[in-house]
Amino acid sequence: MSGRLMFLSACIHGSLWIRNHLQYGLPILGPQKETSGVATLSVLGIIVLTSLRPVRRLFYQAFFV
Repeated sequence: MSGRLMFLSACIHGSLWIRNHLQYGLPILGPQKETSGVATLSVLGIIVLTSLRPVRRLFYQAFFV
């Protein structure tokens, strides 16, 4: 549950950050900090999606170690 809340917080933060950059005409991607943030949010999104019960149930062999 805490991972999903962290993902929700990151999505809210990212959307507000993008809105701020669009409002002031700043580039969204550019310096290493912004690119790392987008990549980290993508990886976190993949982790959250693969942690959902229906996905784990369908692909249990990939998660069964």
